[in-house]
Amino acid sequence: MDTGDIIQGTFFLFLGFGIPTLFWLGTLVFGIVMLRRGGGKPERFFITGAALSLFGMLLRILIIYLPWLYNRDYGSDTMSSITFWVGLCINIISALGVMGLVYAFWLKFKNRQTEQAVSTEAES
Repeated sequence: MDTGDIIQGTFFLFLGFGIPTLFWLGTLVFGIVMLRRGGGKPERFFITGAALSLFGMLLRILIIYLPWLYNRDYGSDTMSSITFWVGLCINIISALGVMGLVYAFWLKFKNRQTEQAVSTEAES
C-alpha cells in the first residue's frame, strides 16, 4: 500500500461519509436557527429528524471498523451476520430520521393551509 492508495482511500471516505455528514450537520443547525426564531412543533420534529439522520450517518463509520473490533477467531459467517444486524439497526435509525423530517414538513404545510383557510373565512 503506497501513499497514493492512502490518499485515494481518504478521498473516497470523505465523499462517502464526510459530505453527507456535513449536510446533516447543516440541516441540524438550520433547524436550531428556525426553532430559535419562534418555531414550534414542526421545527422540533425537523431537529429530531436531522439529529437521527446525523447519528445514523456517524454510526455508519462503525461498519467500516467493525471487523477489527471483534476477535479474529470469528468466522466470516459470524462477522457477516454481525455486520448485517448492525447495518440494519443503523438503517432503521436513519429511516426514522427521514420520517421525522417528512412529518415536520407535513405539519408545517398543513398548518399553513389551515391558517390560510381561517384567514379566508375571517375576511368573508
